[in-house]
Amino acid sequence: LASIFILSGIDLEWRHLKEAVSDWRGAVLSLVFVFGVAPILAWLLSHVSPSRDLAIGLFLIGCVSTTQASGIVMAAAAGGRAAHALLITIAG
Repeated sequence: LASIFILSGIDLEWRHLKEAVSDWRGAVLSLVFVFGVAPILAWLLSHVSPSRDLAIGLFLIGCVSTTQASGIVMAAAAGGRAAHALLITIAG
């Protein structure tokens, strides 16, 4: 995980980092979704799942941050804002 942060940071330009920090609304919205909406939705779905194993799996997936490492790599691969993904990952 540390190597992904380092390699992602080496490739970034300062202006991209400044843009990511200045877009605080996007970062807050993403963090609210990742740590608020997703766990609540997973908890609700776990109560209606047909099996206990599926319920536990849904709950665990909902509680794990989706932005850890893979979010940075996917954002960069898709031509997205990797600096913004890096900021959200560090903040989360």
